[in-house]
Amino acid sequence: MKKAITVILSIFILFSFLTVATADSPYSSESVTSYRYIGLYNASTNLSITGNTARCNGSAFAKSPNYSLKVTLSLQKSMNGSWSTIVSWKGTGTGYVGVVLSETSSGLSSGTYRCKMYVRVYDSNGIFVESSTVFSQTCSI
Repeated sequence: MKKAITVILSIFILFSFLTVATADSPYSSESVTSYRYIGLYNASTNLSITGNTARCNGSAFAKSPNYSLKVTLSLQKSMNGSWSTIVSWKGTGTGYVGVVLSETSSGLSSGTYRCKMYVRVYDSNGIFVESSTVFSQTCSI
């Protein structure tokens, strides 16, 4: 009887983790989800390049309307083995509405690029709760 209960509980726990793991946004290259964070519900970023113009998309949402978000979205280029920021954009939002940024940068030279999104979460008193950094896939031109 104990073995049967242990097996059933193990299966239940396994499926609960699988359900949470699939909560990531399907359209983003990297996403973080709520099970890792106190106030951050979801954060994701994506990069697309057409010609010599990059489009950085980023979104972040809090678990509660009592949390506020500050986001910095950056376009970065790989240079000599490290990443250098080309341009950055900032956004703020609260709760479920969150922050959604869609920005472009043109006149890019050949190389490898990515988007970096840094999210900071604050409570209703303005006290820092947590932060997260998310990167997009890389794109080369």
